[in-house]
Amino acid sequence: MKLPPSQVVQVDQEEEPYVPPDDDRREMVLRATTVRLGQPEFRRALIDRYGSRCMISSCTVEAVIEAAHTSRIPAEVARATSLPG
Repeated sequence: MKLPPSQVVQVDQEEEPYVPPDDDRREMVLRATTVRLGQPEFRRALIDRYGSRCMISSCTVEAVIEAAHTSRIPAEVARATSLPG
């Protein structure tokens, strides 16, 4: 299955985009996700503070590390919370 250009995944602006081969039999699924406002800034602040290493798995591939809170934060608090300075 050939992907239309709108579905081609590009991980890094400097790298060539990944285009699955024609014989790729994986099912393509379109999913909705919740956008977390301030996520890029939060992630960058954590990487700056703790380095490019996952605190759970010790993975050092920065491109796949996701910043996440260790406990649930109520929506009203998350909206009102500013990033650490």
